[in-house]
Amino acid sequence: MRYLLLFLLFCLSINAENIIAPADFKVTKIHEVDLKKQGSWISLCFDDKGQMYACDQYGSLYRIILNDSGVEEITEVKSPGKAHGLLWAFDSLYMMSNYRVKNTGYSILHRLRDENNDGTFEKVEDVLRLEGKGEHGPHAIVKTPDGKNLFVVIGNFTQAPDFPSRGTRNWREDTLLEHMPDAGGFSANKKAPGGLVLKISPDGKQKEIFASGLRNTYDIAVSPQGELFGYDSDADRDAGTPWYRPTRINHIVSGAEFGWRTGTSKWPDYYIDSLGAVIDIGPGCPTGMIFGTKTNWPVKYQKALFAMDWTYGRIYAVHLEEKGASYTAKQEIFIQGKPLAVTDMDVGPDGHMYFTTGGRRLQSALYKVEYVGAETARAEHAPANKLFGLRKSLEAFHQKGKRQDLKNNILFTAHADRNIRYAVRIAIEHQGYVFKEEYLIAEEVDTVLTLGIAAARCAPKSDKEELLNKLLQLNLNTLSIRQKIDLTRVYALIFSRMGEPAKYQSEKIAAQLSSPYPSNDANLDRELCRVLVYLDAPGVLEKTVKLMVTSKFEAQEFKTDFIPDYYTGGSAFKNLHKNAPNEQGIHFALMLTNQINQWTPDLAVETMKWLATQYNKIGGRCYTGYLGEIRRRIIANLDAESQKAAVKIPLFNPVIETANLPVPKGPGQAWTVSKALEVLKSKKGDPVNGERMYRAILCAKCHFKDGKGGEVGPDLNNLHTRFSARDTLDAIINPSAVISEQFVNMEVQLKSGVLYIGQLIDAGPDNYKVATNPFDLSQTVTVPKNSVLKIKQSEFSPMPPSLINALNGQELADIMAYLNQIN
Repeated sequence: MRYLLLFLLFCLSINAENIIAPADFKVTKIHEVDLKKQGSWISLCFDDKGQMYACDQYGSLYRIILNDSGVEEITEVKSPGKAHGLLWAFDSLYMMSNYRVKNTGYSILHRLRDENNDGTFEKVEDVLRLEGKGEHGPHAIVKTPDGKNLFVVIGNFTQAPDFPSRGTRNWREDTLLEHMPDAGGFSANKKAPGGLVLKISPDGKQKEIFASGLRNTYDIAVSPQGELFGYDSDADRDAGTPWYRPTRINHIVSGAEFGWRTGTSKWPDYYIDSLGAVIDIGPGCPTGMIFGTKTNWPVKYQKALFAMDWTYGRIYAVHLEEKGASYTAKQEIFIQGKPLAVTDMDVGPDGHMYFTTGGRRLQSALYKVEYVGAETARAEHAPANKLFGLRKSLEAFHQKGKRQDLKNNILFTAHADRNIRYAVRIAIEHQGYVFKEEYLIAEEVDTVLTLGIAAARCAPKSDKEELLNKLLQLNLNTLSIRQKIDLTRVYALIFSRMGEPAKYQSEKIAAQLSSPYPSNDANLDRELCRVLVYLDAPGVLEKTVKLMVTSKFEAQEFKTDFIPDYYTGGSAFKNLHKNAPNEQGIHFALMLTNQINQWTPDLAVETMKWLATQYNKIGGRCYTGYLGEIRRRIIANLDAESQKAAVKIPLFNPVIETANLPVPKGPGQAWTVSKALEVLKSKKGDPVNGERMYRAILCAKCHFKDGKGGEVGPDLNNLHTRFSARDTLDAIINPSAVISEQFVNMEVQLKSGVLYIGQLIDAGPDNYKVATNPFDLSQTVTVPKNSVLKIKQSEFSPMPPSLINALNGQELADIMAYLNQIN
């Protein structure tokens, strides 16, 4: 009955091939892509003639002619191919060719022109060359709101180009205390500014950085009101930690900074010097985005922003609402399927939406979404409110040489709207630190804080004492919670950029911030702790340990209501929610990795015991690795007596045990994809025995599933939402065909001739850290950089190609049932 009510509640209708869509919508597969001949399609667009273009992730471009019943003709088109983004604009096809330049790290934005209208692109221009490639490299292209230029979005593995920037280019990590890299080594050496949005002219001659601090936004979209949005990715390996950030919709404005940093260093949304998300969506893998403006659908969908999630096989409709100078939003699952690895979408001249599935050499298909209901009204897109106009007028100052005009707008540093304060602060920074006098005489608290951030980022270090004395004049009793958090951030930025305060100031600041600590506000306590640990404030250790062990359970909301009961793929995050770690306490533990003084044996033991209580909680695949590193760092800072007491608490052991493993009955064989598929057609799998076989052939040593397992291979939860049984078998039998960037091994060749192969866990200023044991990332070797001859990506997967060869047909069916590939 409950399942029936859910179906009625969402008014869903089930179409063919396990695709669920709202009532009055019809989803039709109009073409199944020949995987061997046409590849796996990930990018899509229409030209001005209504012709569709689609491109294989690793290969060719195709022109598709549609008719009322579906696909009329598909033609391979000569082009650079390998496009992560396609756009028809300025009588040209723009193509972001990723992996384009062989044996280099470059990708190229090409402009293709059919000058004689014969269906061939005779002219191919290199508009933009970017140092980055792959799934965290350069991606989508869209036209700017004024229709005169282009926006290009690039992921966090792309080198920031040397362009002028709408936000000042003085990027730093800005985390005050020492933080930890990703426990699995992914993106360990990637630093600020992270992913970017670029603005370029059609010919690529005028270029600027428009926004920064994204993780890996794959696609962007412009609203009818001329506002830019992106769907940014998460790092599900961080789930259960306070630094996990769900996939989220960002309103991308001029000079925006969204605070992505590697490992534990990510900025929280509430930082004054960044902008937060419009809405957190939850776990997933963002791909295509588009507004429904050109559809012939009901008004609410014409106004909606559509965002694709490759992992969960769904398309969201995001309904935006103005809030001040930005937005808030609500999400709706518009379409979902099993499997439905959605990659890109566009609206055709017929008003229907078309979308592709595929990616990473998965089976691709082309779908059409039609509205078959009776509503015919057209949406009216009213202009945004006056605060949007004010914000944009301030954004006009996001360039040098506007000092005098800007001086008249200083009053907006105390504006009630966060986005207005942010816009004017970026404008101020472009002039350098020229408003020192206004800062020193300011009486409005928000003016002091806003100008304080600008000063921390732009003022000379010689002004540090003066800046701090101004902050010490603030009466904390008169400040709101938000202002107190902002104050701690200003202090943190001054310290991290300008160095330690003088002793007399350090004592005064410690006294000022110690008084409200603890405050009973979770976010304020996190930031007070950060600054007080840095200052080694009297009593900070005892207070923090007490807060850690008594902190309330502060699990993130993973929006399990958007993982319906009839959709089993969300079980992993539902299980996490049932036994989630105490993220507030973990934040305090992370801060204590920087606390050297004030330890006693009792406080050390209490800390170790609390950490032990969190080890059996459910988190992402890096969760136990992070806890182990927190424990190691705290112990390393202890005095001899405290260390002796602490190490008596049982050690964490993130390695998956291999003793007493089940053994396959066999007899095995050299499985091929076709042989395995034949077996799956005739045998019913037993997921219980499948879990035993999963452990027997050591899958659990590397892969994370159902809240447990290793951290060196891809997460296998929700596999069936993006992989068909054929795709899964191909990945198992031919693991080196497609290797995700998150799990690629590096070959580190030393000048001495020694070769290390493994994951690059960290890259400091002097050394590399390489994990050479594929089953245990804690086993590393430290390699001095000056001893290295060359580093390159390995062409071979860490996963052996014959793991399932020990299984008989029934055991193979069982393990596939456990992976949710067959019933």
